[in-house]
This record gives sequence, structure tokens and C-alpha cells, in this order.
Amino acid sequence: MVRIKQYVPSDYCLSCLGCCRYNSNSSIWSPKLLEQEKRELGLEKIELIQINESYICRFLNLENNQCRIYKKRPLECRLYPFLINSCAEKLYLSVHLSCPFVKDKINSKEFKKYLSYLTRYLLKPLASSILNENLKVFSAYPAGQVVNLAELKI
Repeated sequence: MVRIKQYVPSDYCLSCLGCCRYNSNSSIWSPKLLEQEKRELGLEKIELIQINESYICRFLNLENNQCRIYKKRPLECRLYPFLINSCAEKLYLSVHLSCPFVKDKINSKEFKKYLSYLTRYLLKPLASSILNENLKVFSAYPAGQVVNLAELKI
């Protein structure tokens, strides 16, 4: 499993009600599973559960806003608010602009330092190989909601 340093501090994440919640059952934002993750979790996909008129990840504990499979969460969850964006037959490391922490930090030295770390990490042979073997998993996200930060030449 790929181990990535988390960008957004845990206490910030746990107080936010943004992640793991979706407007539709087929949301482009819901995490897709890599082949290895499917085997490890015994699932083909992450199921969303309807609550009133919205949907949540089946692994979200609403009582404490924590992930029930945090140590085994999918790569897309480990990366968030960063995303692997499939755009014009290329892969980009992107960031989701809906994350309030990103909105506050996107122009900071801290953000640029993390971006450099994450880009280097994703281009290492092991991570690059995992990305290359799972190209069909990555989505093309809406242009106005993400910013492409770096092309990932894998």
C-alpha cells in the first residue's frame, strides 16, 4: 500500500463536513479502487449510502466523522484534496478547490513544499508503477473545480 503524508491536519479534517459526502450515487468524486485495493477490501467499488437527499461513503462514521477503514483507505482518499486527474490523455496531479484548507493555503510555501513532496513521491518507481497499472481508475474532473498542478509522466 502506498504511504503518503497527509496534507490536511487530522483535526481540521475531522471538523469539516465536506469529504466523503456526495450529491449523487454516481458522483465523479467518490473514490475508485485500485486492483490491489479491491482484493484487500474484498470489494469491486465503494458503495455510497443514501441519507436524506445526499449520499455518504459507506465507511464514514457520522458520529465522529472518521473513516472506518482509515489505515486501509483507498489511494484516492489518501491523496485528497489532491487528485489524479485524467485530462486529454495525460495524468495530472491536481487539487480539489472545494477543500477549505486548500483555499486557505494554496498560495503558501507550505502548499508548494507539499506539492513538491507529493509530485516526487508519485514519480518514484513503485508509485508510478501502481498508477500506470490502474490508468482506467482515474477520472477527468470538472475544470472549474480542480487545478492541474503538475503533469505526471509515468
